[in-house]
Amino acid sequence: MKDMDAEMQEWIMQHETDDPLRLRLRFHGNEGINQAIMQIECRRKAASRLPVTLANKAFMFPTSLSAEQATSEPLAKIHADIAGYTAGSRHLDLTCGLAIDSLEAARRGASVTAVDIDSEVIRAAAHNAQVLGLEANFKGINADSSEFIANTNGLIWDTIFIDPARRGDGGEKITAITDCRPDVTSMLAPMLSLAPKIIIKASPMLDMTAVANELNSAAHGKGTVTRMIAVGTTRECKEIVAVIERGASAGYTIESVTALPSPDNYNIFKVDSESKAAPTVTESPRPGTYLYEPYPSVMKTSAWGNLAAIDPSLAQLHPNTHLFVSTQPVVAFPGTAMIIERVVNFNDKNLKSIAKDFPKLNVATRNFIISAPELTKRLRVKEGGDKRLYGVRMGVSGSLVLLLCSPTQS
Repeated sequence: MKDMDAEMQEWIMQHETDDPLRLRLRFHGNEGINQAIMQIECRRKAASRLPVTLANKAFMFPTSLSAEQATSEPLAKIHADIAGYTAGSRHLDLTCGLAIDSLEAARRGASVTAVDIDSEVIRAAAHNAQVLGLEANFKGINADSSEFIANTNGLIWDTIFIDPARRGDGGEKITAITDCRPDVTSMLAPMLSLAPKIIIKASPMLDMTAVANELNSAAHGKGTVTRMIAVGTTRECKEIVAVIERGASAGYTIESVTALPSPDNYNIFKVDSESKAAPTVTESPRPGTYLYEPYPSVMKTSAWGNLAAIDPSLAQLHPNTHLFVSTQPVVAFPGTAMIIERVVNFNDKNLKSIAKDFPKLNVATRNFIISAPELTKRLRVKEGGDKRLYGVRMGVSGSLVLLLCSPTQS
């Protein structure tokens, strides 16, 4: 891999808006230029997730895949907050990748050792640490993480972070935590001998309770899970994060952290395990009622009673629909707020009426008989605009209803 020198940076700046396919045809066989084209492609893929990092023109991507799999800057800050990095603390990252998490730890003053099995990945990480002015707090090591743990020769850390790969060699998705590579369950007990706190990222498809139980078993009495955290954006749950601590007492908290659109702004929702409140179910919300959809990471906690307990005015549309309504604004609700404009039964006549009035709609379904794409097809509308149409099952009777909603003004 050619170094990201001043000449390559200049070439990338001159061609950053060009068509990569045409550039590859034009410069076919030129290895250095092809690498520069890959940098242009990676910067485009990662632009929305790494705006601050990519302001540095010398930042380098080791592979095309690294741009697709890189942790976003907001999520890296959430991971750093969970880990509690402090100046002078020692941090081990066993799955370095593009090193966005490691670089955030170094930025906060932690002394970082980053491990990756790919030598080119580690070389790029060391380069990026240097151009970002973080080389004093960063050390890259090319090694297999499980072998590195087995041969640490007495080294210790304050925290160990690991994000096992969730895709197989053929690119297929892997969800079982034991099938990810490296297998964190086989490494957990040895890791707890090297650090008092272990942080493990896992697929958002996994059940939080099942993961906690599996990790507690894998710790072999050396530690226990203390926190299970669903992490995501306002659009999707990105991951679940488990915190395992050496010598901790049994029991763990469940919470969610959602990165909001404004920089460094997060919604934190903590589940009260003692709350036994059951949500009230409404039969028919009226136009003008507020509708609340929990953030995806909040949905992952399944804490419906906790959500209903936020405000006495909140009611659930159906026990399995997981949308809430209120006759008044609920500022503390951890989710998206809408205003209901229409409430109509699901039938062909009402579908035609809505489609006639709103040729552009954002369609969603919750606990409904057909999917959102199918409902969109039946409506014959285009995606877009500021209105949202929910197809939902509602009330104790389970009636099928269409809710036309618009954003709140706040």
